[in-house]
Amino acid sequence: MKNNGRIWNINYFLSKRLKGARRGDNDDVACFEIGKGETVQIIHDFASSGYEQREEYANIWLWLKEALNVLIENECYENRN
Repeated sequence: MKNNGRIWNINYFLSKRLKGARRGDNDDVACFEIGKGETVQIIHDFASSGYEQREEYANIWLWLKEALNVLIENECYENRN
C-alpha cells in the first residue's frame, strides 16, 4: 500500500496498534497496543516488520513528560539560532 509515495508495511494494518501522535521531524508514532495495558509504544512507521519498535513507556504520563521535554529542548535550540 502507498501513502504519498511511501510504502506502508501491511503488518501495521494487521497489528493491534492504535496510533495517537506523530513526531513532526521523523516518522515515529506513539501508539497503544491492544493487550499491552497502559504502555505507550513508539514505532517507526515505515520500518520493516520487526524493526519498527523504537521505545516503550510504562504509561501515557511518562511518554507525555518525555514528549514535552523534547518539545522544550527543540524550542530552546531554535530560539538560540
